[in-house]
Amino acid sequence: QCYELDGLQPGPKLLGPCGPGPKGDWLDIACPAIQRRIEEYSASEIRFNLMAVVPNRLRTLETSLASLEASLAAAAEDSNEAAALDAQAADVRLELAAERRKRAVWRKENNRRKHNYTPFVIEMLKMLAEKGELQAMIDAAAERARGAEADAGAGTKMED
Repeated sequence: QCYELDGLQPGPKLLGPCGPGPKGDWLDIACPAIQRRIEEYSASEIRFNLMAVVPNRLRTLETSLASLEASLAAAAEDSNEAAALDAQAADVRLELAAERRKRAVWRKENNRRKHNYTPFVIEMLKMLAEKGELQAMIDAAAERARGAEADAGAGTKMED
């Protein structure tokens, strides 16, 4: 089932059934509701959040691959069917590898977001100050900022 969950409403709103097959895609059900909502509020509200609870893509691909491999083992006698199943399995393996790479990137990004860089930055600033390079860097950054402000001010004046 596809539901709309709106925190400003008393409860969930059933948009329609969804399931396997070409007619069961939740996007086919949700898109018209989303479009109606955007049109309803487009003049006064521009912020929208859209979240979906969907099956885990990695598990779905793994299940699909296992099913294809089981079918491939059963279809060993029919070379045409085996070739088609093998091609499908190869495609799923590629998708599975891409999904695993994507998740590895996500893990790395999440670790970077969670890491506390403050001690590192403080030590780096101390070292630059001890070497006498910190003040020069501060002055250079201030000069770049003044230049950027002057450029922005000149652009505004030209538009007027």
